[in-house]
Amino acid sequence: ALYKDVFAIEAGAMVMVMLAVGTQLVADIIYTFLNPRIRYA
Repeated sequence: ALYKDVFAIEAGAMVMVMLAVGTQLVADIIYTFLNPRIRYA
């Protein structure tokens, strides 16, 4: 049964990763606006 769900598991993992990366990116952008002293190299 598990081998049939590989695509579903893969899609779920992909969504989770995208969600995590997106959240980090949004937090980074908001943090930059809140604290303009921060400059990224």
